[in-house]
Amino acid sequence: MMGSFASGSGIVSAVAPTGARDSGQVGCACESQTVGVVRRSPVIRRLGVGVTRFIESGPANSGMPPAGASVHATILDAALRRAGLDAVVLNRQVEDDGTVILLASGLDEPQTIADLLRLLRRYTTRTNRMRPAGGRIRLRVAFDEGLASLVEERFVGDVVDALRRLCTGAARLPVEALDVDLVALVSERIYRGVIETDRWELRSSAFREVRVTGADGSALAAWMWLPPPDPPPDPAREPA
Repeated sequence: MMGSFASGSGIVSAVAPTGARDSGQVGCACESQTVGVVRRSPVIRRLGVGVTRFIESGPANSGMPPAGASVHATILDAALRRAGLDAVVLNRQVEDDGTVILLASGLDEPQTIADLLRLLRRYTTRTNRMRPAGGRIRLRVAFDEGLASLVEERFVGDVVDALRRLCTGAARLPVEALDVDLVALVSERIYRGVIETDRWELRSSAFREVRVTGADGSALAAWMWLPPPDPPPDPAREPA
């Protein structure tokens, strides 16, 4: 069962980094357009990332938050910094059990997705090595790209909606997904435009199609990626 990741709550005002070189930079009064009494930024296509944690049983917001309720945000921040992407995060929506971010336009999407998957896996595995028994953290990561606009200090658009659904919807996962610390879902748009061509680091053979069902019963096509197994230790490098 996934966490609540309730839409519309926990919105953080979008502030573009100082000196960001992005024609779609948000947070500047000069770029907002007033439509009646609603302030709206330009509608721009952006890459978005959602990260939420798996919950073994029970809703995320019942009683006390489970141990590690905000660890996913710490892991995400570490991955963004290591990938050099922390300066291009334009908007962050934070929940108790999940985070959605939108990145500046003009990024190398294939490399960005590959780097974040690699780093999120690395930091999740590292975190779990330091946690006590029974405190394992498991993450679901989602990627999509689509139109988004800043309206009254909140981003809205199909990419935001899709990321929430990918993070919280029910998906029939294979048995092997239970043994990994990270499961990634990419949208149909990302798969067709970035993965399927096999031109970049991520290969289509590493993905399998799944259906994600929302609370309202609507279905969303997605493609699942599981981390490859760790290579066996090299005996030549093992201490005597």
